[in-house]
Amino acid sequence: MKYKLLAIDLDGTLLSEDKTMSSRNQHWLRRAVDAGLVVALATGRGMPKVQSYLDELGLDLPLVLANGAEVWANSQQLLARQLLSEEVVRALHGLAEEHGAHYWGYSVDRLVRRRDWIHSLFAEEWLKFGLRHDDRRLIAQLREIVRSWETAEVTYAAPNTLEVTARGVTKASGIARLCQHFGFTMGDVASIGDSHNDLHLMQSTGLAVAMGNAEELIKNVSDVVTLSENDHGVAHAISHFILESAGKDQNGP
Repeated sequence: MKYKLLAIDLDGTLLSEDKTMSSRNQHWLRRAVDAGLVVALATGRGMPKVQSYLDELGLDLPLVLANGAEVWANSQQLLARQLLSEEVVRALHGLAEEHGAHYWGYSVDRLVRRRDWIHSLFAEEWLKFGLRHDDRRLIAQLREIVRSWETAEVTYAAPNTLEVTARGVTKASGIARLCQHFGFTMGDVASIGDSHNDLHLMQSTGLAVAMGNAEELIKNVSDVVTLSENDHGVAHAISHFILESAGKDQNGP
């Protein structure tokens, strides 16, 4: 088989708009595992928002969480964890408050939203911090402000958000750590994604598959485009582009 590791995004990719996994996507994901591929979920979510999908799949998959801030070989083996500095978290919090933006963060233990924020939270260990504002021009300006600090990595999963991890921490760095663990190269990796937080990953893998609903930027850097999130695009990608000759198999859903 040409590829050894398959990295799949969650929102807008494996999950449909209603945040569920279709039975067809689940079937072909399991087919990939059965064929010997290491299948990893690479997501902006933290563990609290991923566990239910792992339970549904019944698979103990490698994970790249919070846009690369945590890397797990399996549910018991943490390979890497890179934290935001308290200084950056305080600065992001201040920026959000100044501009009336909603904000949230993933610590190593939980997801915290603006309504739950208290001063003592600054001292927690933070993997990722995010801001959201309905004014897309403003959120674009805030992204540039944070990039100008040169102390953090800035990306987004939706046009009205920005997501911040420690400098150099991306889904690509997370998958590279998994490759190191399993003895693969990035050329051995196939990736499927839809948003800006998938960009570095898809630029660095052997095969990059953009979802049909992906941003044009992602489609432009990808090798092929599959169907949309609501049309079982992951199943189509695995069956037609990743498992050799699997697209000819009529037995799957």
